[in-house]
Amino acid sequence: MQSPATKQMKKTGLTLVGIYFVVFLITFYLNHVMHPGGPLLWVLAALPLLPILGVFVVFGRYLRDERDGFKRDLISRCLLWGTAGCLGTDMVENYLRIYGWTGHFPPFTSFWMFFVFMMAAKLSYNAQHRVPADE
Repeated sequence: MQSPATKQMKKTGLTLVGIYFVVFLITFYLNHVMHPGGPLLWVLAALPLLPILGVFVVFGRYLRDERDGFKRDLISRCLLWGTAGCLGTDMVENYLRIYGWTGHFPPFTSFWMFFVFMMAAKLSYNAQHRVPADE
């Protein structure tokens, strides 16, 4: 059963993800057509970040509003694992550059690592904490 906090988080989170894709596609198109430089390039690159920051706000509100301590703990752990995957990916790429590598990871690699680590944590925690009705 989903709590009101969970329902609100999912609804707002999915809305923000939709907004992200719209903003990203618009800024990508504008960059492709206008070939901006300087401050406009920075603005176009920063605009897709705003919905992502909104997702962090949604998670913060969820953690504030959720009354079930187990669910709060679970989401906190999953977010920490996801953050570790994201930061670890960025650190490996930065170390490779320090050591002379001139390549690049594919775009959004750190995001996908965030998602993979977060889902792996969620699946492992769900497997650890099965209730008798699930077995």
